[in-house]
Amino acid sequence: MSDGVLAVGDRVGAYRVTGHLIGNTYEGVHASTARPVLIEVAAIEDWRDAMLQMMRAQRLEKLHHPGVAPIIAHGVLPDHRPWLATEVPNGIHLHELIADRAMTPMEVAALMRDAADVLAHAHARGIVHRALTLRSLIRTPGEFPLCIVHWGLRLGELGVFGAPELSMGGSFDGRADVYALGVIAFRAATQHFPGEGGVYDMADVPAGLATLIGRTLSIAPEERPIAAEVRALANELVVCGLELVRGRARFTRARWTPPPPDLPDLGEDSTTLVDELDETIEP
Repeated sequence: MSDGVLAVGDRVGAYRVTGHLIGNTYEGVHASTARPVLIEVAAIEDWRDAMLQMMRAQRLEKLHHPGVAPIIAHGVLPDHRPWLATEVPNGIHLHELIADRAMTPMEVAALMRDAADVLAHAHARGIVHRALTLRSLIRTPGEFPLCIVHWGLRLGELGVFGAPELSMGGSFDGRADVYALGVIAFRAATQHFPGEGGVYDMADVPAGLATLIGRTLSIAPEERPIAAEVRALANELVVCGLELVRGRARFTRARWTPPPPDLPDLGEDSTTLVDELDETIEP
């Protein structure tokens, strides 16, 4: 281990690191059984932070949802950084699914419904993901079609996915995850991030879905729906069917620009996010 970065072969509790994924997340296997795991290591400033992160790891064990990869073990490294190991979900990461195509509106609505269901479960138990990105969502073949990973032990630079209140250092709650889900949904529906390449609207997205995504991207947290509401609204779109009419949702009056994402291997640029949703419906 050098400068806090784990190398292939390093031991983390009963596990051995086999590769680096992103940030403080690593691939690993059990040293005896070769069972594959995801290992997440906290970034620690002092011992108080370490204690808080350990408490978070213990709380994460209370999440029992088919869309949350179970925590197998957790502990503390010799340099006092907490770590946790989770099961490796069987499936395909969302960033791979939408690498060269946009999702259909119905697929996006189902994605928002399923992700919001997991988030609502966590938020009801006082857990905020805080680091939701395209790489945090995995499509799985099981009964529940989505798994959210990288619940993490650290709050790093999130770039375009980070809600304004996170970058500004203010207090936050589960609506920070709702904002990140909105960015993910916008990207899945349009193949752009909000503002990327001058794209600020969802002209080809059905009105109901465009309105829901727009609400999740509200700059003010209190103007965003909570995860349980997102789940209910997205489910209504899935069950009742998306309107045939096309909606045009345009963001105007940019007031906040997020920092560039500090995630070099994502290959995604952060651009201006904007404040208000002007909604019109076009026949």
